[in-house]
Amino acid sequence: MIAIGVIGAGKRTRALFRNIASDAPEKIEPRFVYDPSQENREIFRQAFAEIPLEFTETAEEVVARPDVQAIMIGSPNSTHAPLAIAALRRRLPLFVEKPVAISTGECRELWRTYVEAGRPAVSVGFALRYSPFFRKLFEIVDSGVIGQLLTVDSDEHISAGTTALFWDGWRRLAAVSGGLMIEKCSHDFDYLRRLTGRRAVRVYSAARRSHLRPDGPVKHARFDNYARRRALEAGVPVPEQSVYDTPTDNADHQSVMIEWEDGILSSFTVAFGQPRNTRRVRILGSAGTIDGDAETGEIIVEQLTDPDGEVRATRHVVTNDGTSHHGGDGAIRRTFWAMLASGTDTADAGLKDGIEAVVLGLAAEESARTKMPVEIGPIRKDIFGDEA
Repeated sequence: MIAIGVIGAGKRTRALFRNIASDAPEKIEPRFVYDPSQENREIFRQAFAEIPLEFTETAEEVVARPDVQAIMIGSPNSTHAPLAIAALRRRLPLFVEKPVAISTGECRELWRTYVEAGRPAVSVGFALRYSPFFRKLFEIVDSGVIGQLLTVDSDEHISAGTTALFWDGWRRLAAVSGGLMIEKCSHDFDYLRRLTGRRAVRVYSAARRSHLRPDGPVKHARFDNYARRRALEAGVPVPEQSVYDTPTDNADHQSVMIEWEDGILSSFTVAFGQPRNTRRVRILGSAGTIDGDAETGEIIVEQLTDPDGEVRATRHVVTNDGTSHHGGDGAIRRTFWAMLASGTDTADAGLKDGIEAVVLGLAAEESARTKMPVEIGPIRKDIFGDEA
């Protein structure tokens, strides 16, 4: 039996334990749970009624339990780093939701503790890394069929229902979430790092809140009603007030440009209040292009095949198991269970990946605030030292 200590018993964490009996190669159970919400505790209890759960008074009690053999952290972002540091000091295998931290100081302390603890197994909740769609993108790029990478352009559309979620709960406050770029978009910075295979050199960004604001030039009652309806359909809390009037630190759209090593450039754009949730990617190389839409699963590869300029187009349609993040949630949980059963660190995205994504998010937020580019090298050196 592998007993997991669970911190944060909300919808996201419950989803990771779904089908655990068939997913897990060994007997793995959530046993010790902390969540301040009575509603979350009761839903979690009902979902795992066959397991003798023990609910604790504090998150720290979960980490300190001598019979806990692994920790899963799914609480609000501002708690991730302190709890992860406590788990690392006990050298416990750890699953921590993204982002792993919300400040440079937290990143530095996380890495120092991780190294001092002998680098325990850590899996970060970058579900997109595990999505069949993005895995196919990685495979195509890695094959070299489009030659040398030149640019990677990507965008994220955030639907009305998800907009309602971000405008109503703790995610609207940067002090808790770390800000939009860290909370919502660290997924994207991580897969961009994986696609390019390079380290970021500098970041530029601009952010605006020009639609979803109290004094906005246009307010769409139909959008507000739609956001509420979608929140109900998605099973998330319905906003208590209009998304236009809700106080929030979030911009409603933001663009980021990243310069990577070896001259690769990428742009990333995110906007709230869109018709659907999806991510799209366009990659330009020296010998071809790739266009992909994560929601439809379609990837089009166009290659220059001969000196006369003939173009060969190949279409891929990637399917998934229907779990969230384009099928990434199902894959990430199975990987974590296998990691616990084997006792080896087999995670695709580990702590260093998690920290690198936070650094890019922090740089994007700083650039948007100062209207100046942010150099990544000094930040990376400050956190990782000789391993930067």
